[in-house]
Amino acid sequence: ANDRIYAMTRATNNTIIGGAFTSVGNATRGRIARLNFDGSVDTNFNTSIGADGDVLATGVQRDDKVLLA
Repeated sequence: ANDRIYAMTRATNNTIIGGAFTSVGNATRGRIARLNFDGSVDTNFNTSIGADGDVLATGVQRDDKVLLA
């Protein structure tokens, strides 16, 4: 990530990260990204513009919905 990562949540098959970053690897991401098991950016998880501010906490519900704070 090109800036700080403040939060990380491990899900069944991936990891959600949140923070102050605007890109991860070569992918533009607005403070929230999903990483595959191998650490690569999941390009199927596109949040468009992302979060309005830094993401300080993340979570994943049982139905795989992502929570941000």
